[in-house]
Amino acid sequence: MIQLTENLAVIADDLQYILGKPVQRERNGSIVTEIRRPRYYPTLEGAVRGAVVQTVRDRVQSEEITTLRDFLREYKHITDEFKELLNPLE
Repeated sequence: MIQLTENLAVIADDLQYILGKPVQRERNGSIVTEIRRPRYYPTLEGAVRGAVVQTVRDRVQSEEITTLRDFLREYKHITDEFKELLNPLE
């Protein structure tokens, strides 16, 4: 599991990357991590882009972002932050 933000993580299977909110649950005496609100992407880059969109959407929903100017500023800030994190992979 790759933790991208406080509320979003990426896991993978043999076909795709799965982005969502990680939740730990007990199953048969073991702790397992499940992904709530999963979204599926063929590439890790797509999953990271999806994380940016979801993070901004969550902030609009929680009313942390209430103007278009705030939206654009936050979108640019988060996009730049993720690009910086991904820079070593290029």
